[in-house]
Order: sequence, then structure tokens, then C-alpha cells
Amino acid sequence: MPLEAETIITLRIGFCIVLLVSATFFILLWIRTKKVSFIWLLFQLIFLGISYYFVEDFLIGNLDIHPVMQSQENSLSIGLAGVFWGVSMVCTAVGVYMLTKGGKFEDEI
Repeated sequence: MPLEAETIITLRIGFCIVLLVSATFFILLWIRTKKVSFIWLLFQLIFLGISYYFVEDFLIGNLDIHPVMQSQENSLSIGLAGVFWGVSMVCTAVGVYMLTKGGKFEDEI
């Protein structure tokens, strides 16, 4: 997919900054509260990062793949990005559910 030269680099830097700030925030809250639900939110960030890898692979255009096979590779990258994004959303839902249950299903480490 043709994009300006700086677009992917800017997107990558922005995504990494947001991911690192979020991870730092969740780790500090986890250390402070010792609630397992924050680990689920960290898993969400991990799966979101994996999903971003496949999105970036699609956006760059899979230059190492023969042009005849690029559409299939792009379809695979989009599909895998969707799967990992879906898993990250499940992790988010579990983490938020555990936070809102007020300790009913909350284990402390």
C-alpha cells in the first residue's frame, strides 16, 4: 500500500509511546494494588502489539513476497491482526470485569 515515507515510522513511534505509557501505568497500578486484573490489561497490550505487527506488515506491503502472492499474504496479515485484536479485547473485558466485581473473583498475589 503506497504511503508517504514518514508515515510508517511516525505510526510506529506513536504506537510504541502509547503502548509503553499504558504498560507503565498498568504495572505501577498492579504493584500498588496487587490485583490480578491488571495482568489481564497487560496481556491486552501484548496482544495489541502483536496485532499491530501484522497491520504494519500489511501497510508496508510485504515487499519480500512475490507480487502474485501479495494479496494472499495481505489477507493473512489482516486476518491475523483481527484475531490478535479480538484476543486483546477479550483480555480487556476480563480485566475490566474483574476490576468491577469488587474482589469477588479477584485474587491477590
